[in-house]
This record gives sequence, structure tokens and C-alpha cells, in this order.
Amino acid sequence: MAVDLGGLCVPMIRFTPSQLAARCRSRGVAVDAVEAAVVRRDGDHVYLDDHHEAYQNIRLGLGDMVADGLASVGITRELVSRVLGKPCGCDKRQAALNNLGKRLGIG
Repeated sequence: MAVDLGGLCVPMIRFTPSQLAARCRSRGVAVDAVEAAVVRRDGDHVYLDDHHEAYQNIRLGLGDMVADGLASVGITRELVSRVLGKPCGCDKRQAALNNLGKRLGIG
């Protein structure tokens, strides 16, 4: 997603505050560490500049890579939870994969 900010096209990622907190937690940083990358807040969403140094310095873990890959083809936490009819447990699996990736030197 990119947003035009007065003639400047900025690549952005949209999060809910809880999604942003989970992403930061899974990467081992405080939400405050990416505050400089926040471009705007709009109701229930926070928009981050995808290329901002404050966001780029946070490495993706293996679980983050898997979650992003699945989301890119439409398989999201929300969809899995809706299909299962219960919470998907994706956060736990993502964290476990991030920890495994750290031990293997991935992410």
C-alpha cells in the first residue's frame, strides 16, 4: 500500500494497534521503537512507513516471514479463526517459529 502525502508517495503498512504490538513483540522490540515510522493514525489503524529506518531495523523472524507469505495469498489469522470457529493459535505458532529461526540463524 502506498499513500500520497502532499506529492510524496510513501509505502506503508496498515496495522491495528494490537497487530502492531504483536509484530513488535514477535521481533523483540518495544512499540515505542517504531514510533518514528508512524505516518498517521486513522481510527482503529496505524500506518507505518515501510521503508523508514525505525521500521527497517526490526528483523523479520521465520514466523513473521511465514505469516506475511500466507497473508500475501489471503490466508490470514482472521480467516483461519473464522474457518475453525475458534481462535487459531497463530500467535503462538508464529512466536515458536521465530524462536526456531533464531536458533537456526534465520531472522
